[in-house]
Amino acid sequence: MATAVVWAALFALLRPLSDRSVLLRVANGWPIMRDFARGRPSGYDRPVEAFAERLVAAARGGEADEILVIGHSAGGLTAPIVTTRALQIDPDLGRHGPRVTLVTVGSLLPAFALHPAAERMRVAVRRLAIDPAVRWVDCQARKDIMNFWDFDPVGGVGVEISGARTNPIVWPVRLRDMLTDAAYDRVRGSQFRMHYQYVMANDRRAPYDYFMLVCGPVPATEWAAEPDAVVKRFGERAVYPAVDMHTAQAL
Repeated sequence: MATAVVWAALFALLRPLSDRSVLLRVANGWPIMRDFARGRPSGYDRPVEAFAERLVAAARGGEADEILVIGHSAGGLTAPIVTTRALQIDPDLGRHGPRVTLVTVGSLLPAFALHPAAERMRVAVRRLAIDPAVRWVDCQARKDIMNFWDFDPVGGVGVEISGARTNPIVWPVRLRDMLTDAAYDRVRGSQFRMHYQYVMANDRRAPYDYFMLVCGPVPATEWAAEPDAVVKRFGERAVYPAVDMHTAQAL
């Protein structure tokens, strides 16, 4: 009884620290993502199928000029599977109608795809690496300790490509450039907060801007190829065309 009381007291004391360091969040999600990456039944299966069907329907609707499938963090595990599943449903995806671009930001895909049992992930990576119908942009940042900086998400996870390889475009992102000095000093000690800067608003104009990327008029692959040149096209107070020209499927 005394031992149980001690453990309960320790849990109560340490819970705020675990919430701040997101240990519980990571621990809760990891088993599901692990099973999903290995092709086992998991809580991801039904959402993935639903997202894939939604992606195919959006492409067939033809109301956008580009569809972005965006995966941040663990979404970098889900989004490639969604995209390859959509290609199974409609092999002409990306060859008709709007462009389809997969954008992974701060991706944790390698954390799973490197495991010997994660063949499901490597099959998806291989398909995306060689299929020109769907483009893939992978955003990486040195200041984000949770992503895989300066890492090839294809060859780095053991996927060998014998023929032509079309994907991904690796976009090195400087999170520091997006924040004012005061904002950066305030959040730099929170690694989880830095990890989320990819999908948060900028404090100042920078070559990477999530909301300009998903709602603006420049295709993602064009922006990733020349981010410095693209951002110079916009004034300090940019005015964009109607948002409906750009559809984002966020995961």
